[in-house]
Amino acid sequence: MKCLLITTLLFLPLLAQAKTYQCQYDHEGKLEKLKVVISPKMLELSFKGKEYTNCTKEKDEFGTLVDCGIRDLDLMVLINDAGDTITGGIMSSSFDLFVDLDC
Repeated sequence: MKCLLITTLLFLPLLAQAKTYQCQYDHEGKLEKLKVVISPKMLELSFKGKEYTNCTKEKDEFGTLVDCGIRDLDLMVLINDAGDTITGGIMSSSFDLFVDLDC
């Protein structure tokens, strides 16, 4: 029990800094889901049943751009959480996607 408490206290600051975005988008009339987890030490994108961890992020005046362009994969997600609502979009020529996100 004591070990569990110590472990929880050690990892709590890391968990508190992570931002998780659960988003949906309409692709050809079908509602699809997307999950993005951003923390100082980790960046993970769950998309179409796969998890992408080899991504980069950039923050600018439009929001946070997550780029998972690896070899033949072209996948970018823009998330803007500056206002009251979270807005964004997903862009991918590999998946033929250029749609708005609802987070």
